[in-house]
Amino acid sequence: MSMLLAEERVAIHELTGGNLAGIDQLLSLYVKLMPEYAAYAPRMRERAQGTWQPPHNHIEHQWLIEVNDTPAGLAVFKYVPAYRCAILLDLAVDPAFRRLVIERHRRLAGWILSQMIDQVRADAALLGHQPLGVVLESDSDHFVQRYRAYGFTRLPIAW
Repeated sequence: MSMLLAEERVAIHELTGGNLAGIDQLLSLYVKLMPEYAAYAPRMRERAQGTWQPPHNHIEHQWLIEVNDTPAGLAVFKYVPAYRCAILLDLAVDPAFRRLVIERHRRLAGWILSQMIDQVRADAALLGHQPLGVVLESDSDHFVQRYRAYGFTRLPIAW
């Protein structure tokens, strides 16, 4: 097992509302890591262009995470004011960067989740809300266990 220690060259790029810098890298990484969801790529480009209007005043985020200027991960999530919670739609990390140790996190995904939660708190604060949490759906027992290790609680809800 190899570990990488992060230095100051980890960056999050928000690719929504007209920010197209990095959208091709984001979509390339998205299709590489989650090919079964490639059909969503055009909508992701629309979000970056600013032509997509989120429903019901959702605050949407589309992040490209780079390590030393190399695409390493992505996160797509939104804060839903009506429910005072966020929905994590996508989180993926390139295998070469998964064991990146950054701050107190042993994996890059854990750090991305912590940054996402900070963003959700900021989004909620803009509306005078205290967020209730972050929800996500997973059919994979492996991912359920991984998210539980990050502090998530499994809810007994079937879709």
